[in-house]
Amino acid sequence: MSAKQDNISMNFDQLKIFSKVLQSRSPAVVGIEAGFFVIINFATLFGNILLCAVLFKNFRRTSITSILILSLSLADILMGVVCMPLSCAVLIHGRWLYGDLACELQCFSIYFLAFASLQTIVLTSLNRFFRVVKPTKYKRIFTLRRTATMLVAVWSGTALILAMPWLFGRTRAVFNPAKAACVMFHSGKSKYYPAILRGFLLVIFAVIPTCVTLICYFKIFRAVGMHFTRVEPNLTRNSSRNCRVNSCEMRITVTLFAVVVMFVLSWLPVFLIEIVQAFIVDWWKIPRQVQLLWTFFGSLNSAANPLVYGFANSSYRREYRRLLTFKWKGNGQDASSFNSNKGSAHVSTIAMATLNTRP
Repeated sequence: MSAKQDNISMNFDQLKIFSKVLQSRSPAVVGIEAGFFVIINFATLFGNILLCAVLFKNFRRTSITSILILSLSLADILMGVVCMPLSCAVLIHGRWLYGDLACELQCFSIYFLAFASLQTIVLTSLNRFFRVVKPTKYKRIFTLRRTATMLVAVWSGTALILAMPWLFGRTRAVFNPAKAACVMFHSGKSKYYPAILRGFLLVIFAVIPTCVTLICYFKIFRAVGMHFTRVEPNLTRNSSRNCRVNSCEMRITVTLFAVVVMFVLSWLPVFLIEIVQAFIVDWWKIPRQVQLLWTFFGSLNSAANPLVYGFANSSYRREYRRLLTFKWKGNGQDASSFNSNKGSAHVSTIAMATLNTRP
C-alpha cells in the first residue's frame, strides 16, 4: 500500500473514531451543543431577514453601502437556510442524516458563502474608505452599475476559484463528525497537495481580505482622529455645533470598532484552526471541541452581522422597532432617518460619510 493510500485510510479510520464520539455524547452535551447552534441559526435568519426588510422598505432611498450590506445579508441568510440546519440536525441526532448530494451541497455552500461574505466585507470597507477618506473619488468609483459589477465579480469569481478543485476531481465533500459539517477532502498525486491548496485558499480568501479590511479601517480611524484634532481648537467659537459633531464622530468610531472587532473575533479562530491542520498537525490530532469551534465561530459571524451593521446605527434601530411593532408606515421620518439624523445640517463631512446617504 502506497503512502498516499495509507494517508487516505488513516483519514477515514479517524472519521469513524470521531463518529463514535459524536454518537456517544451525554444528553447534557447534546443539549448544550445543539441548543447553542440552533440559537445561532435562528439569530442568523431572524436578524438578516429583519435587516433585509428594513433595506427593502426604504429601497428608494437606499445607498450604495446599503446594497453591499444587503449582499452580505443575503449570503448570511443562505448560510442559515442551506448550511446551518444540516449541522443542527447532526448535533441533535449524532450522525449525518442525509445523502452524498446534500453533503456536497453543504460543503460547497459553507466555503462559498463564507468566502463571498469576506470579499463583500472587503468591498464594504473599501466603500467606507473612499466615502470617508477620499470623498472626491467616491462618486466616480462607487456608482450603482460599478457596485453591481463588483458584487457579480466577487460572487462569480469566488464560485469559479472554489469549484476548480472539484472540477479537476481532486476535491470532494466528506462529512467530518468533529466539525458536525461536511468539509473539503483533497486527494492529489503529491502528499503536499492538500496543504498547498488549503494555503492558497486561505491566502486568497482570508489573509488578503483581512489585511485590506484592517488597513481600510485603520485609515478611517486615523482620518476621524485627525478630524477631532482640527475640531477641538474651535470648541470655544462654536461649542454647540462641535458637540453635535463630536457625538456623531464618537458613534462612528464605535461602529467602525465594532465592525473590526466582530470580524476578527468571528474569523480568527477559524483561520487559526485551518492553518494548524494544514501546516502543523494532522486534523485528527486536534481535539473535537476545538474543531467544533470552527463551525460555531464561522456561523457566529453570520448572526453578528445584523448587530454590527444594524443595531450600531440608530436609524436602523428605529426601523427595527417599527417593523417589530408593526408600525409599517412609520411617523414620516422613515425615509429621512436613512439619510440624516437630527441636527444633520451641522454634521461634518466625515460624520455624514457613515450615514446612509445617497452617493
